[in-house]
Amino acid sequence: MWFRCDPTFRGLLMVLREPQDRVFIGDTPLEMLRVQRNPTKYIRDLSFKRAETTPAGEKWFSGKVVFNPGLVAIVGNKGSGKSALGDTLGLLGATKNSAQFSFLSRERFRHPTAGRADHFSATITWESGEQLTKYLADPVAPKDVERVKYLPQDHVERVCNELSGYGAGGFEHELQSVIFSHVPETSRLQQSNLDDLVRFQTQEKQRRIDSLLKQLRAVSRERALIQHQLDPKVKEQLQQKIAQREAELSAHDKIKPLEVKNPTVDAASGVPSNELLTGLAHAERARGELEQQI
Repeated sequence: MWFRCDPTFRGLLMVLREPQDRVFIGDTPLEMLRVQRNPTKYIRDLSFKRAETTPAGEKWFSGKVVFNPGLVAIVGNKGSGKSALGDTLGLLGATKNSAQFSFLSRERFRHPTAGRADHFSATITWESGEQLTKYLADPVAPKDVERVKYLPQDHVERVCNELSGYGAGGFEHELQSVIFSHVPETSRLQQSNLDDLVRFQTQEKQRRIDSLLKQLRAVSRERALIQHQLDPKVKEQLQQKIAQREAELSAHDKIKPLEVKNPTVDAASGVPSNELLTGLAHAERARGELEQQI
């Protein structure tokens, strides 16, 4: 049997009041199994350390904050360090929203002259035992892999304000990022964002759609041509053109010249006349002789 509570008498009282949410009977609770299978996804603790060069009076950060793998809510008065803790987690988790830090900004703790970020470092420890240390003045490099999804207050306000104005590009981008973060690695098909994944998975269908649209346009043009030909006016025009061509043929037949028979062909037999051919040959020889004499 497992109890979800602090190992104190007060924790036992909470178990008695909320047994359905705080008692598990079995080998290992599901939450612990999830952490054991994904140790690189859960933060164990976050610790702060002053640099050796820090002045003795500067005691901004110290100690360690331990997290549990469930829902963590940080409650405190204004100025108690909630934003500082959130910004530090975003810094060590290589968040892409580091430009919207409220505490670790160049106007506050990272101020070029009055800032104190160079005097303190933070170390994050994951459940796998992996540790990462950075000074609070270090930037988030573009090449760093984002391991913590951090939404600073300024970023949330800007995205929400876009919904009440014209356009919602930031909100749409944030929504797609959240959706894509829940897509398993094996299902992302080596794509870097949701738009690329959707485009990759639908490109074959899109090509098929484009091909069908091309065929549809060709069929539509043929249909439009056929509909145009079925118009009664078109039929009447074709009939008029046919009548005009028939009239032209009739006129050509009327002015056709009379056929002249071949004089070398016997009209009765249709065979060339030998006598006529012989006479023509004598006439040709006589003409040749006359030309030589001339």
